[in-house]
Amino acid sequence: MIIRTVRRVIDMLLQKHRHVHIIMAQGNHDPASSAWLREMLAAMYENEPRITVDNSPSLYYAYEWGSTAIFAHHGHKRGVNNVDATLAGKFREMYGRSKYAYAHIDHLHSDEGRKSGLMYVERHETLAAPDAYAAGGGWLSGRSAKIITYSKLHGEVSRLTLRPEMVPGKYAAANDNADSQRAAA
Repeated sequence: MIIRTVRRVIDMLLQKHRHVHIIMAQGNHDPASSAWLREMLAAMYENEPRITVDNSPSLYYAYEWGSTAIFAHHGHKRGVNNVDATLAGKFREMYGRSKYAYAHIDHLHSDEGRKSGLMYVERHETLAAPDAYAAGGGWLSGRSAKIITYSKLHGEVSRLTLRPEMVPGKYAAANDNADSQRAAA
């Protein structure tokens, strides 16, 4: 299912954009999956000049978009308060060329942003419904996905937030916990 979903998303992105850069950031839950998925996507799109796949084994990723630097890390090694220095140091040349710099992490599945002297670091929610581990742990993170548009010249220029309840019907997840949420209310 994940392979078909990722391919569908890539196909939709290609309909709108001239170039798509893919990062499958390795996290702490299943490091093997991100590795084989990166390699599979690199092989699958090796003859598509409009697609690049970052298949680096690193836990830290970077993409240069004009004067905008975009960084990513799952967030399990460094968080909102300290990933900026690691990214600026690891990608020193790219960071030095950038006028705008943004870092994106996840891991804790909750929104938080921090503007440091180096860059804006943002942690994101997940779209996934809580699994047994998360539900049993009492974490009450929201669910969303963000579409952030960056300009080569001006950094972030727009943002949309999507939530699962915005897509009703057959696309609702089986584990959306709707019945248990109603019972708890």
